Amino acid sequence: MKLDIVVRLTPVDQTVCLRDRTTCLRTMIDAGTVVLMWSDSGTDRRVIETVLSGPGRPDQVTLMLVTVPSQRTAVHALVAELDISIGTDVWKAEVHNDSVSMTELYKPCPSCELVSHRTARWSSDRLEVLDPRPRQERRGDLGGITLRAVGVKVFPIYTDVENINGTVQPVGGVFFELASALASDLNFRLNITLLEGYAYGKRRPDGTYTGMVGELQAGRADMTVSEVSFTNEREQVIDYTQTVSVISRRVYVHIPTVLDSWLARYSRGISAGMVALSLAAVVLLALTHRFCERILARAQEDGRREDWKDTDGGRMFLEVAEGEAGLADTLWIMLGLMLQQGADDSPSGLSSRVAFLSCLLLGLLLTTAYSATLISFLSSSGSPRPPFADLQGLTKMPDWSAGWKEGELIENVLDWCALRDNPMPDCHTLTAVWNGHVLPDKRNNLVQSYEEGFRKVARGNYAFIAPNEAADYQLSKMAPEIACRVHKLEVEYAPGGIALGLQNNSPYKELFDQSLQRLDEAGVTEKLYRSILRQREVCSPQLASAATLLQTLGAFLLLLAGMVSSGLMLLAERLHSRAKRRRDADRNHKLPITNPSIRRIPRTIHLQIKTWY
Repeated sequence: MKLDIVVRLTPVDQTVCLRDRTTCLRTMIDAGTVVLMWSDSGTDRRVIETVLSGPGRPDQVTLMLVTVPSQRTAVHALVAELDISIGTDVWKAEVHNDSVSMTELYKPCPSCELVSHRTARWSSDRLEVLDPRPRQERRGDLGGITLRAVGVKVFPIYTDVENINGTVQPVGGVFFELASALASDLNFRLNITLLEGYAYGKRRPDGTYTGMVGELQAGRADMTVSEVSFTNEREQVIDYTQTVSVISRRVYVHIPTVLDSWLARYSRGISAGMVALSLAAVVLLALTHRFCERILARAQEDGRREDWKDTDGGRMFLEVAEGEAGLADTLWIMLGLMLQQGADDSPSGLSSRVAFLSCLLLGLLLTTAYSATLISFLSSSGSPRPPFADLQGLTKMPDWSAGWKEGELIENVLDWCALRDNPMPDCHTLTAVWNGHVLPDKRNNLVQSYEEGFRKVARGNYAFIAPNEAADYQLSKMAPEIACRVHKLEVEYAPGGIALGLQNNSPYKELFDQSLQRLDEAGVTEKLYRSILRQREVCSPQLASAATLLQTLGAFLLLLAGMVSSGLMLLAERLHSRAKRRRDADRNHKLPITNPSIRRIPRTIHLQIKTWY
């Protein structure tokens, strides 16, 4: 098969490169590959040194040196002296009598030994590929070099530390484990320095940075073992690996559990309107029943059947009398039917029996509906209802405060919002929260740790804004009595990526990205997150529904209230009975009796019913 290959050649005057390195390098970057016929002259040396040494991006240029075997030592010696790295593309095409061999030249680090790797050979009739692997795989062994790393002791989920023999050392965390996996995969060692405080990196007025970003910017570190957030300003001075995770700011608020209100929990299954309607129904049915019984009693009196009695088991009946049984007895019976307690008496007529049955069925339906609703509510304690759904709702609650961990990146977001004419959509909301809920009591609203923030949330009327991954990790380590009262809203704010930080124009970026991609495809990153966040679910339904004496005190208070009310009623009845007997005695004592054989016997109504109390 015949291949037609078109090669665009851009001739470059060597003297131009010696006079103006910037123009020379720009021309070479545009061309992509530079072919130089090596003659071991001083001009060739100066051109190569100009292209591959000093500031700029020489790794964007592929330099091909065409040599002969006799020049091999001189070429290797020159390249070994240059400030090149593992990301620099320098090739040597060594011309033999009947073939051309291709060898790549690189150094794992600027101070490392030169590595030469033969990859292909051309002969007159064929091309022999000696190593078909991509460049990243061919250069994937850094030969055990030591890279300087820097980290912070802020979020254990990313970089966890311990004091070992008097020295604070990183021992875990997602980003430390990923850095360690990179070191193992690419064969290099880490010399780690941990910075104190919240030392991610803030920009100084002169354009330099503090913290980890400053260490990378100054060349004192090659990489980080802690997370660094992507920002436009930082990207001007450092490089990043590929994104490891995307985090966002979430809002954490207090929400009462099902058992927080030991009195209100018993009213979950029925509304106040339904209670009022049910009591009205009891009164109406009692009046209906009483009316029907009165009509039957009048009929019995008119038919001169005062002595009529039914002895078949307790039917209510009336002897004809002046007085009447109170409505309270009938109300008591109907209330017992409503509460499914039944009654020992049955009505005397069909009409009143219908009223009895209606009350019984109504009570059955209400009791069943109440029980089902209450049980359903208690079993769904894992679906709390927050006081508001997002920060827009928070701005409408003036009695609430809000805050975050002091020095958090969200402060940079607010500064960025203030400097932009067309900021991102979240800026307006975040600014309103800052002005209305954080700034009025800034000293108390900005906390020093996530634990302090969650404790303020658990006390109520405080919204804590924090990165979701780090906050969830810290929340999983807190006591259940606090963690189970903290709810995370669903809305995300100011999302952004986090990655390992690298020096600007780092030669290791391509290698690290490919290695991280392999780790990600193998599921290593996901496993790290799962293992570290394995205690994230700290509030199971069983834990949230575990009732204590204090939380069920409402039931005992209800019993106590009933007993006290019963005692007070007993006392009132006793006093009333004594007063009535005294009045009757006084009236009988004053009544003149003209005929002792005649006694006034008041005609009374006797309601022969077994009442229950």
